[in-house]
Amino acid sequence: MRLPVPTSRFYPSESRLLTPPTALGHGEFRKLQTRSAQDASELHRLAEGKGSSFSVRHMINAQMPLKLFDIDHRAVDVAREFNETAKAQSGHTAWGTWVPFSALARRDLTAAGASSLVTAGVDGSLQSALAPHSAVMAGATILTGMDGNAFSLPVIDVPADAGSAWIGEGNTGPALTPSTRLARLEPKTLIFQVLVSRRLMQQTSMDLETVLRTELLRNTMEAIDEAALRGAGPNAPAGLLNDADLQVNSAGANGLAPTWSHLVELEHQVGLRAGEMIAPAFLTSPKMRKKLRTTQRAAGLDFILADTTTAVMGQPFRVSSMSPDNLTKGTSTGVCSAMVFGDWSECFIAFWGPAGVDVQVDPVTAASTGHIKLTVRAEVAVAVRDIRAFSAYTDLLAA
Repeated sequence: MRLPVPTSRFYPSESRLLTPPTALGHGEFRKLQTRSAQDASELHRLAEGKGSSFSVRHMINAQMPLKLFDIDHRAVDVAREFNETAKAQSGHTAWGTWVPFSALARRDLTAAGASSLVTAGVDGSLQSALAPHSAVMAGATILTGMDGNAFSLPVIDVPADAGSAWIGEGNTGPALTPSTRLARLEPKTLIFQVLVSRRLMQQTSMDLETVLRTELLRNTMEAIDEAALRGAGPNAPAGLLNDADLQVNSAGANGLAPTWSHLVELEHQVGLRAGEMIAPAFLTSPKMRKKLRTTQRAAGLDFILADTTTAVMGQPFRVSSMSPDNLTKGTSTGVCSAMVFGDWSECFIAFWGPAGVDVQVDPVTAASTGHIKLTVRAEVAVAVRDIRAFSAYTDLLAA
């Protein structure tokens, strides 16, 4: 199996995006959250009940003009049910077949994960299933079944130094002047292709099924992580690290190796502005994780990141291969790493369709090389609603 990964997996969306965005008020937003959680929960229950019969391999075979092996009607019926349920929920018709993330990640779900899948019914529903594949989706607010044009999410921006005071009679109290900022949810088209050989398809090994599920899920999650963290637009969403309003701390004029105080500072800066957080977490690269596992908090103390934990200072510590390690600070050219701390519930990931991917089977285009081409598509918007909920370093040295 070959998996070509384009430099950019996002492509321009339709001209509908030229129309003004629809403002999402608090009421409309809560309705979207509730409906998205309910839809995700329904797909999850379907995956738990019938997912053992679902097979990407059999779904592909059923769409071949000449079948490569005997049709598994049970598997095909389950795939059809997934597709029809996702279509009914979202109101969007797939080019090929809707495959929900719950079906792809079903084997990663545990009893504990299942109970947290619909936490509070409104604040995201796929985190437990997708956490092994996406550092961002693990804490993000997920919206599904979006329809129409782009949407704007208003946030009230209160000055950090706003406060009250005790005053004498006749004197004027301090003025609080909040302002409103808008985050824009604008759908972008995510597309990648998977080429599977006909000979491999005819093998009965379960390894192919596992690889197919993993590749469909991993590539989608990596593309979303990349867009959320360092997307540059205009085809891809604009990423967090490219937001001009993100608070970026300086470790040193030419970068500096990470210390315990750097992580403390990140948590402190966000705490000053964000207050209570729903999904706080540190996020960095595998390279920086390795560095933290060999860096002591101070002489004679344990390492910043112990070998038996995935948390720091009581906060979740997540890793994404999409977090950059090639940044520049002063004379440290192309070797600096990023680390972000924040409330990831303020990162919104919206799907114009279900929480899943549209898989189109093409048995013709790559037939001359003996391959079947799968085109995987999703319409996704990624936006940070309140940038004050994040703080970052972009000049940490892992070497």
